[in-house]
Amino acid sequence: MGGRSLQRAEVATENVITVIGCKGCDIREERPFSEGDYVFKEVGPCKKCAGTSYIRAIYAIPIKKD
Repeated sequence: MGGRSLQRAEVATENVITVIGCKGCDIREERPFSEGDYVFKEVGPCKKCAGTSYIRAIYAIPIKKD
C-alpha cells in the first residue's frame, strides 16, 4: 500500500515562522508558517514601498515542555 497513513494525532513540537522581506527596502515581517510557503516565494507588494515582498527565511522555535 502506498502513501503515508495519518491515523495517529500529531502533537506540535515547534512553532514554524515565515520571515517576509522586500526586494526594494529593508522591511522585515514575521508570521506563522502557512502550507505552501517556501524560501524566495513572492508574496505580493510591500506594505512600505510597493516593491516585491518575498519569503526570506523559514525557521522553527521548539515548544518548551513543562
